[in-house]
Amino acid sequence: MQYALLGKLSVSLVTPTTLHRILTDISLYLHENYDLRAGNKIQDVHVYYELVKVAVVGNAHGVQRVIRVL
Repeated sequence: MQYALLGKLSVSLVTPTTLHRILTDISLYLHENYDLRAGNKIQDVHVYYELVKVAVVGNAHGVQRVIRVL
C-alpha cells in the first residue's frame, strides 16, 4: 500500500512475470507502427517499474489498482 500511495508499482504486488504478461497483452492492442516505450521483452520489464504510475481506487464493494503506462 505504501508504494501505491507514492504512485509506484511494487515488485511484491505485481511480479515481473505478471507485469510482462500484462505488457504483452497491451502491445497486442496497439495500432500498427506503435510499440511500448521500453519494448516488451522479459529482460526489459524492470524499466516499467519506474515508468508506470499506480493509483488505488475503492468503493463500498472493494479496492482496485489502476496502472498507467507512461
